[in-house]
Amino acid sequence: GSLETVQSTCGKLLKLTVSAAGGSGPVDWDELPDAGFALRKALFIEAVEGRLIWNADSARSGGRAGTSQPEESPQARREKLDAALERGDAEEVRRLISNWLLPSVPYAVYMENYFTIAARLLGMANRLGGEDGVLSDARVDQLMNVQAHTCKPQAIEFLQSIAEQLMERQRQARDESVHRVIDKVHRIIRERLAEDVSLTALAEAVYLNPTYLSELYKRITGSNLSDT
Repeated sequence: GSLETVQSTCGKLLKLTVSAAGGSGPVDWDELPDAGFALRKALFIEAVEGRLIWNADSARSGGRAGTSQPEESPQARREKLDAALERGDAEEVRRLISNWLLPSVPYAVYMENYFTIAARLLGMANRLGGEDGVLSDARVDQLMNVQAHTCKPQAIEFLQSIAEQLMERQRQARDESVHRVIDKVHRIIRERLAEDVSLTALAEAVYLNPTYLSELYKRITGSNLSDT
């Protein structure tokens, strides 16, 4: 009861959250390192928004009894995350990351899940980065160091922020690519003013389907390609 009062007061006056984990009784001296690690692990894995007081004894065996991973396979979750990242669907990406990491699972499973997401984000960063890179070295180090996050919600929020940064960079790259296509179409038309330049010829020059090129041009410029 006293600890709950401390939590409540810290939240109201300091705008800070306090988490606590304790065992059911004393441990032998030579068991202190394992007990200390179990307490830290319990706080990291189980504390949500810093408000949970939990008996950490079961953490030594890997998690709460009776907990199990969601029915969805890891492969299915990876595919859903990859698809959402490719679409640039920020809301869906946030939901998938949260749903993947938030449930109570054994510590080793949480680590596997975290690094699966982190590796996919790092791969996306490398694909988008070019010579300069999208993420700073410090951000990469933080991404690949699960101990850099003091609790699970903080780790989730960090991964979500990295994902949103990468999707924004992806959107910018696509916009730049589209405008390069439009500029090339205009250049071809100017160079061949005396010729009858067909939609098919233009599409072949920019490696796009004619129908898609026509729709893309209309969407970007507001004009029909045939009127150019």
